[in-house]
Amino acid sequence: MRKFHFGKTSGAIIMLMLFSMSVFYNPAFAKEKGGSKITTVKNSVKNSVSSLNVSTPIIPTVDVIAPIYGNTFAARPGEKGIDAYQFLLQANKLPVRVSSITLSAYYDHNGDGIYGTKYGQETVNGKTYYLKDVVKNIYIEDFQGRVINTGGPAYIDQYGKVKITTNTDLLRNEKSLFSVKLDVKEAGFVQERKKVAFDIVSTADVKAYYNKVQVKINDGDGNLFDQYQSPNKDKKVSLLIKDQAISIKNKISQQRAITAIPGQEKVPAAEFSFEALNETTGVNKLTLDLDIQKLYTGESGITTFPIKKVTIKYPVESEDQTPKYLEAYSYPTSDIVTFTDLQLVLIRSGQSNLEVFLDIAEEAADSKTYVTINSTLEDSFLAHGFATGDTYNEKDINSIIGNQKTVIFQSKPVFETVTDLSGCPSYKITIGSNAPIYCFSIENTGKNDIQINNLGLNIYTSGLKTGASTLNNSGNSGLRNIKIYNYFDQQNPVAENNFPNNYSSIEKFQFIDSDGWTQYLIPKNTKQYFIVKTTITEDNNPSTYTRIITYVAPDENDYTEGFNLGITGKFNNLAWSDLKYPDHGISTEDWYGGYALESLPTWPIELEKIEEPKEIKIQNKDFEASISTTLPGQTNLAQTFMFTSSKESIKVENLKLNLNIKNLSSGDSGLALYPIEKVIIKYPTNLETPEYLDGEAYYYPNSDLVEFTDLNFRIAKGMKAPLEVYFQMKNNAGNSTSKVNYFNNLIDSFKALGLETEKVYTWENINGVAGQRKTAVYQSKPVFKTVVDLEGCPSTEIIFGKDAPIYCFSIQNTGKNDIEIGQLSFHINAQGITTGSSGIAIYDYFDQSKAITTETPYTLNSIFKFDLYGSHYSEKTIKIPKNTIKYFIVKMTAYKKDPAIQSRITTNLVSDFYDNSAGSTVYYAASNNYQVWSDKRDSNHSYFSTDWYGGYGLESLPTTELKLAN
Repeated sequence: MRKFHFGKTSGAIIMLMLFSMSVFYNPAFAKEKGGSKITTVKNSVKNSVSSLNVSTPIIPTVDVIAPIYGNTFAARPGEKGIDAYQFLLQANKLPVRVSSITLSAYYDHNGDGIYGTKYGQETVNGKTYYLKDVVKNIYIEDFQGRVINTGGPAYIDQYGKVKITTNTDLLRNEKSLFSVKLDVKEAGFVQERKKVAFDIVSTADVKAYYNKVQVKINDGDGNLFDQYQSPNKDKKVSLLIKDQAISIKNKISQQRAITAIPGQEKVPAAEFSFEALNETTGVNKLTLDLDIQKLYTGESGITTFPIKKVTIKYPVESEDQTPKYLEAYSYPTSDIVTFTDLQLVLIRSGQSNLEVFLDIAEEAADSKTYVTINSTLEDSFLAHGFATGDTYNEKDINSIIGNQKTVIFQSKPVFETVTDLSGCPSYKITIGSNAPIYCFSIENTGKNDIQINNLGLNIYTSGLKTGASTLNNSGNSGLRNIKIYNYFDQQNPVAENNFPNNYSSIEKFQFIDSDGWTQYLIPKNTKQYFIVKTTITEDNNPSTYTRIITYVAPDENDYTEGFNLGITGKFNNLAWSDLKYPDHGISTEDWYGGYALESLPTWPIELEKIEEPKEIKIQNKDFEASISTTLPGQTNLAQTFMFTSSKESIKVENLKLNLNIKNLSSGDSGLALYPIEKVIIKYPTNLETPEYLDGEAYYYPNSDLVEFTDLNFRIAKGMKAPLEVYFQMKNNAGNSTSKVNYFNNLIDSFKALGLETEKVYTWENINGVAGQRKTAVYQSKPVFKTVVDLEGCPSTEIIFGKDAPIYCFSIQNTGKNDIEIGQLSFHINAQGITTGSSGIAIYDYFDQSKAITTETPYTLNSIFKFDLYGSHYSEKTIKIPKNTIKYFIVKMTAYKKDPAIQSRITTNLVSDFYDNSAGSTVYYAASNNYQVWSDKRDSNHSYFSTDWYGGYGLESLPTTELKLAN
């Protein structure tokens, strides 16, 4: 890359530098590579003589020149020709002519990444903002850069739609890239971040013809036309609009304090990131405000100026493209520091970082400072654009206060974790009394002695024994009598806590010296070492992960702002003093909290109970718990385990499974009728092809224990091999649940043979895994489906007026018992529609004389629950007899709000979010459920019988959404 120079520079050279902003495209290279999705669709012409392809934007590959997506492009008001969106069109078999393309525009007014729920607008704090007030002209260019708009520039209408008319011809099998360009209006948007996105959301938004016959557009991959709900996905380009020429931000995300002592050099005080929004820019002049204040009073006008030198470090362009940095210096006498003759280059839409360092004067007094990029003083900033030669000053930047503050003390403690001294732990837990859990050091490099009063240790434990009989008064910790010793004198503790709190807490200590004083002295220019010991007792569960994590805890309050902490006030995680006052006592103002010490927290030591690693690892393939529902007589996949052998390839010969079968309602085991007829396992027998499950074995269980012998299950070293477990349910199986667990605690539960060493591997060499998937067996269960093929059932068009149908669905019962539906829930999302007081009603499709139930909506964009119980049991419940299917229609009163507004309505049944297949009782009024049903297996079926379930276990939910539009 060429070296940049200040002053006016040829725009052609800048365009070469910003090559990522230009796109050159040849249809011959437009192959499906690097994640580019090309969707193939057939048209409506007879015999499918032509079709049109629409694709998502191309992701660049090494051999196809294509634009980069997912970036944020910056623009100022008035800027033209911004790249906003790209898509591909391809004609198949015969040439077509594209006549119009409709885009949907989206708006994020405040730039938080959340786009408005309506096209082209967003409501923030009750006020609505419109994208048409920001974007001016919109064009579409083909791959040769020719504008295809035939009717002039397009605009965003009040609904966020952009319709572009064109007469663009595509030859047979021609694939062409189209780019959406936009112009930004010249109105000012002062220091605001806005984002714009475009999308083609429907097949109807692209119209094309062959010999005056309209071509049908389809979306083959199911991804392109449903993106309007999330317009900020990587497939779209967002646009950042600012009124500033240069944006400045804090590089450090959260405020923090950096402590320093007199004479310390190059203390990091702040980091800023610069971004040029208009063009690549060179910064010549920059002013900082140090904002120095006294530590206690907050007053300025310090007698001894504490900052001796200010250094800024910034990147510049280098000819060999290796990182190169320059430094500039200033020796200030006041808060205002100006740097001139800089060479800071800001690449447009790139990030250039500026670091600020301070040298502390030897005679500096206690004080603090914030660093600010100054934009309030005249002549405080100067920069030049490389392409335009424009001059930018302080009016074109924003003032930013650094997120760090530098706090100067005469002395300060520095804490570090220690692991390299004999007896200091680093990885392994020692069980028993006087067990070491942590070592740390405190160093004083300052001018005065330091006293430590309070100290907090953050201690987290797991797998340790609890109980007041063997531990402490609270009985909640796995530790007892935590003591801190000077490492070189481990006879008398310098601090201790005999009653630790919870298993995860900050344990607080008050230091004492050898004479019993409540402060511990760290002389100047010394470093002292400490070791923490306690009594550790394990719990009785061998499978528990036993560990301890310890580190010095930061203070929860920042006392560097001038508070008189003393040692008689709040007990802090860290209280210390640099003893600079001759009359130092318990209430002098040189007591501080520890939050400002950059060495806190010290890095944690995590101790583990070290066990021998298992040679054979077993994992769940289903990483998240899931439910598979089934009926009596069915066979279904119950669980998949993944096996890995670390030392050598093995052949598994014997293994046992625990089915963990329980009654669905009571949760008790020992079912009167064992529900599983046969357990089938499938596994690979070839080391080279673990994906082929050509091995099979089965077992007829009469208890939860299932045993397989004489297997030929082969697992290659270091490779994963699956084991699938299937259940074949009995025809008379009762309601129950089952979850497969792998046994590792029975002596004869596992046997494998090493194929290289012939070593025999047993249960001691494996880890047992509980199944993540659960099988729920019902006598009967409802199956829901969307219906569009019955007369009067809606499919595409809204019918306005009273009793307008908006949805049809069926409920099928293929089981052994009748089913009752107690509650149904629908998600209805309407736009441009108002409804009357008659509400939304459900009818039996074949008897629409009277509604089964009615719900009055408060809004037409929510989930509607229909309670089918009424004031008496079974008053309105929907009954589905066994081996039957029933049809239902949902109706509402629908009126059009405004003839100019496009009306639409989307309806679908809602999946339940509450899992009731584990034995929890729903009963009739489950307020936290969406679907409630019963298979009526209980002879005492009533409101309170235990055979009511939530719908989460029904894999057929949700049904297909039905989208209607006028």
